[in-house]
Amino acid sequence: MTLTDKDAVLYAIRHLVDRWRTLDPQRFAASFSEDAEFTDVVGNTARGRPAIAELHVMPFTRLFREAVIDVGDTPIRFVTPEVASVGVHWTMHGHTSAQGEVLPPRQGILHVVVAQQDGQWWPVVAHNTDHTAVYSRSSAEPAPGHNG
Repeated sequence: MTLTDKDAVLYAIRHLVDRWRTLDPQRFAASFSEDAEFTDVVGNTARGRPAIAELHVMPFTRLFREAVIDVGDTPIRFVTPEVASVGVHWTMHGHTSAQGEVLPPRQGILHVVVAQQDGQWWPVVAHNTDHTAVYSRSSAEPAPGHNG
């Protein structure tokens, strides 16, 4: 692994985020390897670019039409010289419910496995999670309003 590899992995992640921001399911899906797997925040899994695009049609055209996503930390861990794990910490605002109500900002992490294929780095597996307040980080006690 070299600095060049780290830069290439970060480029693949920036490209993925920039394509998300277009809210075009086909362009977003094209950011992944042909046989990639994507799991969304509610647990739906899509395999392959066509399925990843299809999975994003409804949210991109309905729930996220006015959404803005900001990316914070993106720690990288190289598992092998050709495989890296990246945590993409994100915040979203401007999204709506299915009924069109503006929702409060959300935060989460998109965990992406990026692999070098034919000299290029591609996201091959992605699992998106939405932070919840099920329990407090400072204790094992359930957060207010949740039944652990």
